[in-house]
Amino acid sequence: LLHGAEGEDQKKGHVSGFALIVSWFFQKLSPTVGLVTHNHRNQLEGFDINDLDAGNYQHPIPLARADYSTPRLVQSALDSGRRNDTETALPPFQTDASFSLACNWSEFKDASLSIGDDLRESVHLPLFCARALTNLPNKLSLVAQFTATGKDQTNLEKIEGALLVAPRKIMNEVRECGFVD
Repeated sequence: LLHGAEGEDQKKGHVSGFALIVSWFFQKLSPTVGLVTHNHRNQLEGFDINDLDAGNYQHPIPLARADYSTPRLVQSALDSGRRNDTETALPPFQTDASFSLACNWSEFKDASLSIGDDLRESVHLPLFCARALTNLPNKLSLVAQFTATGKDQTNLEKIEGALLVAPRKIMNEVRECGFVD
């Protein structure tokens, strides 16, 4: 979604589904700082870090409210690996600050991982310890986009999902919006 093989001219107007989700989620929660992860796999010149390398090659991009006000601004940050408005300082860390984190795991849909000739993946879900999620600070929220099915050469339709950890009011809005199964 974010880093396809298309040329730079084609990418200029492109806004990924992830950028749409991030902008919407962050605007709903209005965090003091939103952290969106930028994937460095296959992105660093001179380094052969690809989808088959183990490790965390994500870099957090801090976004202030103005930086996540539109999906296009979020996409611009994802494309460049940094926030757009470097003239304005990020808000200082304060005890009343709130944070949201967004990460995109759906970009790894084409990674070759052999699970055996007689096995077929039917669904892939991110796993978290439920106790750890309930112990998150009240002023921290999370959205993780992922590819649930259709990642490999099987004939499964590609279905993307999102794991949300947010206040009950936001979770109820998501349930009632009409575009989520």
